[in-house]
Amino acid sequence: MQSTSIVQNLIPQQTASATNALKDGQMITGKVVKIHGNNTAEINIGQTKITAVIDAPITVGERYLFQVQNGGEVTSLKVVPSNGTNQSVKELAMQLLQHFSLTQTKESITLAQFFLKNELPLTKENFTQALQWVQSNGEVSKSLHIMKIMRDLSLPFSHDVFKAIAAFENKVPLSTLFSSLSQSVMNGESKTEVSLKAVLSQLLLSNVDKAAEKVLHKMLSTWLSSGGNVKDSMFRLLQEIGLFSKQTRPSDVLNQSLRLLNENNTIVQDPSIRNAVDLLVKMQTTTDANVVKPIQESFQQLVKNKILELSDNNKESGVWKQIQQELKVSIPNRSTINDLQNQPKTNAEQRKPVVENISTLGQNSYMKIAKHLLSYIMRTDQNIVRSHELLQLFAKAGKTLNSATNNLDQARQYIANQLLQAVEGRQESIIKYDSYDKQLLQTLIQEEVTALSASKSSIFASEMKSALRMLGVGFEHHLANLDQSTTIKESELLSLKPLLLKIINETQSMNVKDHAEQLLNKISAQQILSQASGPIQHIITQFPITFHQFQAEVTMQWSGRKKKDGVIDPAFCRVLFYLQLENIDETIIDLVVQNKVMKISVINERANILQNIAKSLMQQVKERLEAIGFKISSILFEQPNSMNHPALQIKRESAVYDTSPYSGVDIKI
Repeated sequence: MQSTSIVQNLIPQQTASATNALKDGQMITGKVVKIHGNNTAEINIGQTKITAVIDAPITVGERYLFQVQNGGEVTSLKVVPSNGTNQSVKELAMQLLQHFSLTQTKESITLAQFFLKNELPLTKENFTQALQWVQSNGEVSKSLHIMKIMRDLSLPFSHDVFKAIAAFENKVPLSTLFSSLSQSVMNGESKTEVSLKAVLSQLLLSNVDKAAEKVLHKMLSTWLSSGGNVKDSMFRLLQEIGLFSKQTRPSDVLNQSLRLLNENNTIVQDPSIRNAVDLLVKMQTTTDANVVKPIQESFQQLVKNKILELSDNNKESGVWKQIQQELKVSIPNRSTINDLQNQPKTNAEQRKPVVENISTLGQNSYMKIAKHLLSYIMRTDQNIVRSHELLQLFAKAGKTLNSATNNLDQARQYIANQLLQAVEGRQESIIKYDSYDKQLLQTLIQEEVTALSASKSSIFASEMKSALRMLGVGFEHHLANLDQSTTIKESELLSLKPLLLKIINETQSMNVKDHAEQLLNKISAQQILSQASGPIQHIITQFPITFHQFQAEVTMQWSGRKKKDGVIDPAFCRVLFYLQLENIDETIIDLVVQNKVMKISVINERANILQNIAKSLMQQVKERLEAIGFKISSILFEQPNSMNHPALQIKRESAVYDTSPYSGVDIKI
């Protein structure tokens, strides 16, 4: 699917009312209000009255089935012959099916009644299309409910929109869809599949696990960029926490990392660095002097060209200068190689030392060059997805051949436990200062411990923003606002929605495509249902969130007056949170803000218990809100069955969107 069509088809736009958009050939039901001369009559269709030319005798007060015809400036309606007057909706539905020459089944009659009852104009083509949706969906009532939403919100009558709304209505949580898709692409090795696995992994990780990955990234960067005691200590720590096997040597990790990096063309984006990795791998694996010499010369020329190309203050120039220094002692001259190649070769045992000599010449310098390259890649690649891919790569490089464990999962869990213990103040069980190694690790985790010790509200806000960014719900908006000469940033492409669009077009696996389409529809529905109604902007988001040991599926709706810049005015808005929580189950929080005065309603089956628990926190909530300019008029705890609360329109099986049109002067509450 092209980017332009994505923007046009998925960003909701207000359309004209049904009566203003009548087209030739459409069928419509209407009630005769008044008959004029010249074969014209006033017809009531829905909430609107129109004047139309009628081609046959009609009776005031009767309802008829009409077919729209070209009639110039005045609408012309052809009366479909009926079997009598005062027909019921069911009789009109059967008459419509007969006119379309369609079989009368339970589904077709029910669908025809739906269109006629809601006075929606239709053609045989879109009726047949809708009938296919009903039949494929399997549940007639749910299909009609979805089509009613499409009508109420003036959404395009297309299968893509129908599937998106159906996915949003589905009870399956996003986290479950993430896991299913991740499992289906588990063995995929294409560029898109690798990136998709990384994005899904990040969406499923808690904030503690993400912090643990940041620590692992620091540890690897420190090992690659340091020397002496720090280098040795860091490698031992990486073995101790399980990222590297205790049987693996540093040279094994470096060699294997370079090979894996060379095989995976998605991680390194810089073509010069990618070329350098490729040439270095070839130099390490080639033993034929006639072959290795041109590779060495190409590598030297690449380094020389990059140094000449980059200015001295360019950050990238440093790594090339470091490599150039190592090359002076790394690459043997031609005569040394020739001498080794010309040694007598009487049998396999005599040839073996020759091969080993050639392949290990300058091995120490080769490893230093590898560390320079890998260290540069680790430092410059700060994208969370690419960072995760690098950790996976190093974990794979640090495994022994017969190891079945996932080194990254093991190491991340170890670090996550240390972080949680530090945050919770369990000093007796965290790493002690009895060795240089442990002091070094304690220093590395301290920054993340501080971040995890922040208030839960700030952590929630940060995780929410991160989740929405990773979902890619703003992808089309970003594309629509790009200049033609501007290149799309990699960070925009490394979000879930563009990757789903790509994998659907690329994959041959029906299992992968099916899971990807389900998830894509669920995300697209959020965009379709987020739209403006007059001066009021509605925004709907749905995402899973996990921080510390708390997990929830969150659905949120913002409704508020737009400011001049198009942003919702926080002083006049309404925010609905629908949370599926582990211990207290379904919970709705309704925030109504008028001129920065806030009314908070918490709706839950255990409202009384929650109110008692929350008493000690009330003053703190008021003070925190006053600090940012808001006042609280009331905080109420209510049971779902205790009152007809407006927020109770939110149910697990129903949508949170408001389909009623905007009315009023200032804001709709």
